[in-house]
Amino acid sequence: MRHVQPKLRPATLLVVYLAGIGGCAELDKHNRGTWLGQPVRARNQPAEALAAKAAFWYPLRDLVTLEPLGRLLFGDRAWDVNDTDGVDDSSFYTNRPTTEANPEPSAAGLWPVPPPQPPWSIVKVKTAGATDGFVGRDAGGRTFLVKLDHPDYPELGSSAEVIGARLMWLLGYHVAPSFVVTVSGTGDPRFDGRRASASLYIEGQVLGHFAFDWFRYRREFRAARLACAWINDTDRAANNGLVVLRQERAFYHLIDFNSSLGSWNGRPKEPWHGRRYRGDVLWSWWRGLFPQSSDDGYAPNQRIMSPAAGRFDASFAPRTWQPNLPNTAFDHLTDDDARWMARKLAAIAEAQIRAAVEAAHFSDPADQDHVLSTLLQRRRRILDSYGA
Repeated sequence: MRHVQPKLRPATLLVVYLAGIGGCAELDKHNRGTWLGQPVRARNQPAEALAAKAAFWYPLRDLVTLEPLGRLLFGDRAWDVNDTDGVDDSSFYTNRPTTEANPEPSAAGLWPVPPPQPPWSIVKVKTAGATDGFVGRDAGGRTFLVKLDHPDYPELGSSAEVIGARLMWLLGYHVAPSFVVTVSGTGDPRFDGRRASASLYIEGQVLGHFAFDWFRYRREFRAARLACAWINDTDRAANNGLVVLRQERAFYHLIDFNSSLGSWNGRPKEPWHGRRYRGDVLWSWWRGLFPQSSDDGYAPNQRIMSPAAGRFDASFAPRTWQPNLPNTAFDHLTDDDARWMARKLAAIAEAQIRAAVEAAHFSDPADQDHVLSTLLQRRRRILDSYGA
């Protein structure tokens, strides 16, 4: 095991010990290191297997090792916090310039690459996942993952994808450029003429997915809970992260944002999204025993704002927001981690948020106004909750 610095709290020693002697050095490297290279942790497992680990194995492990009790008794300071109470640029995160240093709000100027240009050529038709689409090349020969909007909800999935990606990029996470497109030139009637999101293929050697659990002592991944709560990104699970090796450095990317805002895989979210876990046994048991005894925290008949905006409103509690699956990194969020993220949220100019929403190219201005207003209100709720 590597030398433990004297300034570490007893909780750190306890957690490292309980993690097991064989895994100490690896856990320490992954949660303190900045730029990681090979070997890095990555898995190519089905989404179902990754979900089972998140929902059952990791929580069970924590109960057996009494980790929650250790956090309660000794505190739970993130391991990668630097001397200025932030985090350094790393394989996981980049400190973007402040709005004062980089006031340019234009959506076109956000990504360092131009949007895709038709005509499209199909490399491979998409067969996995809940949305139709294809891997394709634009006129410039660049490769994109193209995901079509659901026919009954045009604009919903693609707008969530491009807005969510832009806002998470502004907050510092590694995210691939994503654009709204109208597909043309494929010669395939299933695709031509339809609106879609197009996400640029990430450059480098793709190594596989990663679990947030491996990095549960990193501030940027703990605080991602608050970032996801802002945009209601309820599907931030292991299958929506990708490890890529570039120039002997590993980059941990967040991918797939079409289940943020009011969208769930291109369809409107159910009212409970963001309020409880999917298949929450304890919640179902409690509601079965006492169906009228408590407030579920949401209106079960909440209306869909529009086919393009889905269900997206500002009535949420930042401290109790939940993704669809348990996330042990999110569970480690402390008030210090949350205040760090709140400062990051506060530093984004309203013009930058507006530009991100405008990049969705809503056909109805009312949808654009609703999404922008809701994002600003949700941010205000978070800032108020954590005194920022």
